[in-house]
Amino acid sequence: MLNLMKKFLSYQLREVTVILLFGAGFLMLLVSCQPTGIKSFDLAEAERLFLSGELKKAELLADSVKSAGSIGEDGLHKLDSIVETGRRIRIDFCLTESVIKEKLRKYYPGLDTSLLRNWEKNLKLEIRQIDGEKRY
Repeated sequence: MLNLMKKFLSYQLREVTVILLFGAGFLMLLVSCQPTGIKSFDLAEAERLFLSGELKKAELLADSVKSAGSIGEDGLHKLDSIVETGRRIRIDFCLTESVIKEKLRKYYPGLDTSLLRNWEKNLKLEIRQIDGEKRY
């Protein structure tokens, strides 16, 4: 009878151990699968880069933030807007100083650098700094 009681207690202990192990494993699985939440990203840096003409850096920052998934949907739309606006600005301001001089010399044969600078200063010639280069 004593031998039968030991077997019964051993069986119960084994069952309790198995249930506890499965319960602990299930609890760990639940805790590890919880969403971590979206970390907030301040768009001020991307906007600062964009406004200062560092379009390539702003685009790279936007790509890294998107791939990290550390931005909400509103921020994602703003980043896409910054990148798209930068792309369009590059299209609009695609001429270098040498190309613009060549094109303007057809109409102004006496064009020199001082006249070009005067037009820039008086906003007669639209210009932007894009990625460290002056573009027209």
